[in-house]
Amino acid sequence: QVGSITFHGKRIPPGYSVVFVELLVKPKAALPIPNTNDDPPQLLLGDATGSLVLWPSKYIEDPQ
Repeated sequence: QVGSITFHGKRIPPGYSVVFVELLVKPKAALPIPNTNDDPPQLLLGDATGSLVLWPSKYIEDPQ
C-alpha cells in the first residue's frame, strides 16, 4: 500500500521513528514498543543494543 511505512511487518505509529540503538544511559529501561518477534524478544533498551527500534520522535535529538 502506497504511503504505508512498516517496521517488523507492523505499521509505524504516528509520532514514532526508527532509530539505531548504539549508546545507552539506561540499559534496563523498557522499550516504548517492545519487539516481541525477535528471539530473544527485545523488551529493554539493553536487549536492543546494535538493533533498530521504534522510538518516540519527540525524544530524538539531532547530535549536530
